[in-house]
Amino acid sequence: MTEGYERIPPLMLEGIQAYVETRRPTGDCLYYILSNDLKMAFAHADDDTAAAMKYIVKYLYNKVPMVCWGSEEKVTEWLKGDDNVQDKASPGRNGHAETDVQDPGTEPG
Repeated sequence: MTEGYERIPPLMLEGIQAYVETRRPTGDCLYYILSNDLKMAFAHADDDTAAAMKYIVKYLYNKVPMVCWGSEEKVTEWLKGDDNVQDKASPGRNGHAETDVQDPGTEPG
């Protein structure tokens, strides 16, 4: 079973790699994907990128350190060169942040 990463447009994949490796600023679509604003990402995506969005997000989740994507704050700080971005979520599996989920019938404690 393939991961589907071959469906990611080559320029998008190159943009992700350059962003991670050299902190190169991105285009609008990739910026919004990295910032976890998929509404705006789709608004700026071309047809090929829109069709591959599932695989782009899957690639980010599986291959890219969470310190540099997942919120606008993380992207901004990554581009500034700040590796010490603090996330309000706790570390989860594979080093990814997972927010604490409360049972709807319980009070936060």
